[in-house]
Amino acid sequence: MYPVMQRSVEKINIQANTTLAKVQTSIESAAKINPPSGVAGQRIHMIGIGGSGMCGAARVLMELGALVSGSDLVPFDGVGDLVERGAQVRIGHDAVHLDPEVRLVVMSAAVPADNPELIAAQAMGLRVIKYAELLGEIMDHRQGVSIAGTHGKSSTTAMCAHIFREGRLEPSFVVGARSDQLGGSSAAGTGPHFIVESCEFNRSFLHQRPRFAAILNIEPDHMDCYNNLDEIVEAFALYAQQVDPDGLLVVNAEDPRAMKAVESARCEVKTFGFKHGADYRAMMLERGAGCYAFEVAVHGEAIFWTKLE
Repeated sequence: MYPVMQRSVEKINIQANTTLAKVQTSIESAAKINPPSGVAGQRIHMIGIGGSGMCGAARVLMELGALVSGSDLVPFDGVGDLVERGAQVRIGHDAVHLDPEVRLVVMSAAVPADNPELIAAQAMGLRVIKYAELLGEIMDHRQGVSIAGTHGKSSTTAMCAHIFREGRLEPSFVVGARSDQLGGSSAAGTGPHFIVESCEFNRSFLHQRPRFAAILNIEPDHMDCYNNLDEIVEAFALYAQQVDPDGLLVVNAEDPRAMKAVESARCEVKTFGFKHGADYRAMMLERGAGCYAFEVAVHGEAIFWTKLE
């Protein structure tokens, strides 16, 4: 279970009140620019629908009113849930799985160029996009909250979705792993925010233009897509540049590669960590029952604490 955050009223100062006021203003402005996603009533086919991200995106699309079909090579966890929600799911890939009324095809990053459904979609002149592009297009109609980093993305994205729900902000979200506490890996909420786990694999996170973002860490990974670590840092730098100039990017103050990546960001940048100098700092760390408790300081002033439950 996540730690439950309980505000320490006696420690809230003028600076904290100012920060909360800015957040509230952002929420109110976001609620005014939440146009329809444009997928209601549209038939969408998903090649590789069994992937954790694709499966979650399918749920979001259906909750937004889309008519979803899809296929995967083998049975997968969650197929029953998708079918109960109205999706047409087939095991195996075959050109006959494409309904004549399909207008958009979404493919996972693992789908090869010789996939028969992909070839058929191209022959039919259908619009074909990758999963990462789909997330970016949904985000264009929401206030995007994007979590990036070599590791820790799923947990952090899930915690963000949980906090937003507890705050009654009713977010939409897609996490790259199942969370029992969230009731799955995705949901379409009525609020303005769209919270997503953003992966650097094949530079897929560059399809997103979030309002709020985080870079947790940068380490060697996906070396099938990058020639060296410098290229990974460069990709994260491009990701940082895509955050809305009026938005906010938070970055791990204790990761020198992450700090380097945000040097060219166009938005406000805030740091987090344990050490002195971080804008958001965790202090007095305690651990118990697999959870952590700590006091949170903003610019050196303690404003609330977390509690183990």
